[in-house]
Amino acid sequence: MELLSQVLISGITLGSLYALVGLGFVVIYRATKVVNFAQGEMMMLGAMLALYLFRFTVPLFSGF
Repeated sequence: MELLSQVLISGITLGSLYALVGLGFVVIYRATKVVNFAQGEMMMLGAMLALYLFRFTVPLFSGF
């Protein structure tokens, strides 16, 4: 039961993140009529930086 709840929470979290990124793409496209991929690049940069910080045991609060 614990594994199921962890999978559900992880799925909801990841799905929410994808929804926010997709919503950002839609808002930018509707405002400018240009597909802007720089938003995805900034998201990936933040994710890689967080992974790098967490790997070297930086506390979670400091990583954010």
